[in-house]
Amino acid sequence: MRILLVNHEYSMSGAAVMLLDLADLLLEQGHQISVTSLNREDGPMRAEYERRGISETFPVDIAGIDLVIVNTLPAAPAVIALASRVRTIWWIHESEVGLVLLRQAPEWQEAFDNAHRIVFPSHRMRDHAYRSYHYKRRPENIVVIPNGLRLETPQAVEAKTLPWRIVCVGTVHGVKRQGDIIEALERLGRNDIEFVMVGFLFNLPENAERVVAAAPDRYRVLGQRPHAETLGWIASADIVAQVSEGESHALSLGEAAHMGKPLILSDIPVFTEQGWRHGHNCLMQPIGNVAMIAANFSFLLENAEERQRLAKASHRMRKDYRYDAFANRMLELISGVAPARAARQDSATDKH
Repeated sequence: MRILLVNHEYSMSGAAVMLLDLADLLLEQGHQISVTSLNREDGPMRAEYERRGISETFPVDIAGIDLVIVNTLPAAPAVIALASRVRTIWWIHESEVGLVLLRQAPEWQEAFDNAHRIVFPSHRMRDHAYRSYHYKRRPENIVVIPNGLRLETPQAVEAKTLPWRIVCVGTVHGVKRQGDIIEALERLGRNDIEFVMVGFLFNLPENAERVVAAAPDRYRVLGQRPHAETLGWIASADIVAQVSEGESHALSLGEAAHMGKPLILSDIPVFTEQGWRHGHNCLMQPIGNVAMIAANFSFLLENAEERQRLAKASHRMRKDYRYDAFANRMLELISGVAPARAARQDSATDKH
């Protein structure tokens, strides 16, 4: 088939990494892939598509295209524009923060009605966060496919200059609450911890900005990094922290699990749905509970045996990010949505 992938931008994010992994999978299956973005500004993902020989199409031309896969909620305008002319799958990654975007752009509701299939990475997103937007659709057209990881080799990164390194991967944004981690570490009053934030810098609370500016050797905002380098920072961490108030199926948790890292997480429902449990395979705290974040850090830093126990338990969670399960379900979905013409062409090709 000839498949067009539509991003809303070329930034480096978990959603963008998953779409790129899907592009690799589709190329391996012999499909012809092209890509476009609603935001024409350059970003690190454009180079990744170019490196794979995947052509960019702009303005969008669907002549000869059999299927469109639209990635992320902010790409809703592409669903609205294209779904009446070509079979369209809409892959939504945003957690409850997406509901804020939908309130700001109520016209996106049309995309929930038009897409031939809608894909969510978690049952909670489908059955709770977005239920009111797709409740009129037939259940079989609203699909849950958890993310799967096909890890590349982590790139070597800078060695630690302080005894401890804590890493958080994700857009530096209020929803991700990196400011809570900074405040918690300041409460500990230690100068032997380096906190590394990997991800696009959107904003930090003013008090956190002041702390970062005053101690750049201990609080590092790296911005977007290639995926292999991001994996390198996770690999270098003593503790990985994800204290977000909203997530979908965070890739960084799966990556940390594959590397056997002890985790500190917020106790949001999507994490508990995935099987993360306080004291069993991670440490957790309620959203925004800075005192408990600080206590969890202190506990892990001072207890090597507990760090090792939770690291082993975290490593067992990697099974919930199986790439083969993701690939099989996504290919099955795409085959089911494919137009009859493309299916006949594939069948004819198989016979030769």
